[in-house]
Amino acid sequence: MSTTTSKNTIDKDAIKWYVARCHSRAHNKVRLLLTAEGMEFYVPETIEVIVEKGKKIKRTIPLFKDIFFIHDSFNRINDRIRRGVLPIAFYFSHTSHIKDDALWVSDREMLSFMIASKCTDKNPTIHPFGEINLRNGDQIRVVEGPLQGAEGYFVQIKRGQRKQLVLTLANLMTLNLTV
Repeated sequence: MSTTTSKNTIDKDAIKWYVARCHSRAHNKVRLLLTAEGMEFYVPETIEVIVEKGKKIKRTIPLFKDIFFIHDSFNRINDRIRRGVLPIAFYFSHTSHIKDDALWVSDREMLSFMIASKCTDKNPTIHPFGEINLRNGDQIRVVEGPLQGAEGYFVQIKRGQRKQLVLTLANLMTLNLTV
């Protein structure tokens, strides 16, 4: 899953898309702090429709209340955490036997995820990693339309939906969108 420089070490200066979490009430504060630190990050968002005083109002909210994808080095992010600048924590790989193997997403996976999560105004269905059996589908790359450039798998989901683009992120989650 992660690039290693030797059998039991990780290149902690390599820039990757690290997966981090924060308390849901600190979400806006973390956004501001990451911006102030000049750190590139991505928060998938969705549209929520609420009714206030009898009127429907659309507002943008985070798709996940506590997850950030931060594009930087482990050392730089971890330095900000240790100094108390960023109130976040890394997600760590449960399958790795390497110390401090923080969960990260490849640039290609992240690009596909960003394309897919930005092109829908409906909440995509999120599944825990492994819930969807990807071995039954074919790997695809979308070549035109709003999902152009996204790569994933085309599968039939057991819940009766017919056509799905399924993207998997670093043993963290599986995202599927009806296409």
